[in-house]
Amino acid sequence: MDGSDPGVILPVVETIRRAEQINDPHEFFNWFDDYMLGVILAVTSWRVLKQKSHAIAYLIAAWGMATGGMSLSLMSQLKTQDEPGIFSW
Repeated sequence: MDGSDPGVILPVVETIRRAEQINDPHEFFNWFDDYMLGVILAVTSWRVLKQKSHAIAYLIAAWGMATGGMSLSLMSQLKTQDEPGIFSW
């Protein structure tokens, strides 16, 4: 694994983005899921590099979980928009 591994990039970017929320226990689950996805992506990419059995299938599943999580996050943010945004006509 090198520095471009998404399992490393995701938690780092999420920490920078939510730095003011890290110490707030009410916001814990808003950022902790990205750490879990980062661990899953890092482990599955390591399995691919080591050519473990079924590693590609696990990596595909991990990317599916990450994509689903990001999609749900996007939809919840769009749902809670109070002011007109890019999707208002």
